[in-house]
Amino acid sequence: MESRDFRFGSTIVRYLVDEQQNVALRLIPVGMESKEQSPWEIPQPDFDPRADYTHNWQQGTLVNIHLAHLPIVSPGLTMRSSVIDKSFKFKEQTVETECDKTTIVTVLKNDDGYGAEHRLTYHNGLRGFEIETVFINESGADVELDMLSSFVLDGLSPFQLTDAPNVYRFHRFMAGWSLEGKHQCPTIEDLGLEK
Repeated sequence: MESRDFRFGSTIVRYLVDEQQNVALRLIPVGMESKEQSPWEIPQPDFDPRADYTHNWQQGTLVNIHLAHLPIVSPGLTMRSSVIDKSFKFKEQTVETECDKTTIVTVLKNDDGYGAEHRLTYHNGLRGFEIETVFINESGADVELDMLSSFVLDGLSPFQLTDAPNVYRFHRFMAGWSLEGKHQCPTIEDLGLEK
């Protein structure tokens, strides 16, 4: 597995490119790089009803896309992890610098003529990132796009050898009338984001 690292302030932006040219993204605090775990799998006991959910961690993908003509993996639940996601392969990565911001542009393409441009932007001095995804259609035919992720939140436990229940919290600041700036800090489990 290849690792492409970029440092912005106190964060390492790490792109993981596996042998199949699948790309995933991790954001790692500076100084924690050596504590990061590789994808893992714990042997599954026979007849364990939780086996599919608690015994492995896989790399993930940089973008999630669903096209209307493709089947849905989990009907009624999500369009995430579509059959097309793993078909997008790494093609190129460039860095654009402009005044007070730096953008990493990662281009993915598949054999059907579809592609994605993932843009991660760091504004100098800020402690966060702006991420956007652009869908590219070079198939020669019209296509209906059902879902395109602006970012993918994979690898919630990059420093753990298990799913680390009740360890991680999701910090968010609300927007909208009378909620502007209201801080919420629920656990990952409270948001239903655990496996």
